Amino acid sequence: MLIGVLISGCLWGVSCTQIWYYFRSPRARDDGLLLKALVVLAWLSDTTHQALISHSLYHYTVTIFGNREGLKHNISSLAIQTVVQEFSAFLVQCFYAQRIWKFSEKNVYLAATILPLIFAQLGLVIANTILNYQSLTFTELHLHNQSLTPACVAVTVATDAVLAISMCVLMHRKRSGISGCEDLCSTYDILDKLMLMTLGSGAVTSVCALAILITYVALPNSFVWIALFFLLGRLYINSLFVALNFRSTLRDRYSEEKPLTISVGGRFDRLSSPTSPSTAASNAA
Repeated sequence: MLIGVLISGCLWGVSCTQIWYYFRSPRARDDGLLLKALVVLAWLSDTTHQALISHSLYHYTVTIFGNREGLKHNISSLAIQTVVQEFSAFLVQCFYAQRIWKFSEKNVYLAATILPLIFAQLGLVIANTILNYQSLTFTELHLHNQSLTPACVAVTVATDAVLAISMCVLMHRKRSGISGCEDLCSTYDILDKLMLMTLGSGAVTSVCALAILITYVALPNSFVWIALFFLLGRLYINSLFVALNFRSTLRDRYSEEKPLTISVGGRFDRLSSPTSPSTAASNAA
């Protein structure tokens, strides 16, 4: 638990830097109010989760120091942190689902595949949190988690994989369908970078969730899986902030060639050329 909280704190510091950079970037001024609210809400959720797990660590290492019997008991902050972290994941997954919805030109079948996974994950975690809160000891907690925790993590892995693969496939199709661009190489370069970033973000959270599942099954009587679980929320939040801030990186790189506009949630800006490299990047992001 100690290692998980410390690394999680470091990643929380990274997310603070990311949100500071986001609101200082010119691109943030063009984003809609809803997207800005999502960014703030995600950061607040992340901060709340860090506070809860820090309180749990303080309780077990300082408040009840030397009390071995107290180490067997569950506390409310450790139980509640699960649903707080899931709320962060829910926000980020909805953000990516909205991008896929727009980029796929409102593909109903794709949405019907993604949304049930997102809400199933949310429902399982809420049910798990209720059972965790009712568990007075870690023995009871382990008994309650035997079925729900593996199911929650398995759905998380599936959801992240579907989101990442869907976005990459859509961008690859967009890349293959581009023709007649004056700066075709730049357009391909932009889409390739977007695909790598999307695939990397989905892979990181999926691998972390898979590691949680493996350690939970292999080491059920240890807290190794909890340490990894603490990190999962930070990875979600940082993937969101990286996706938003990556637009400014692309803008700076390609602005000298042609005006670049990448929209993720709010309104679209005016593009100087319908066939410019920025057109593909705008639709992809």
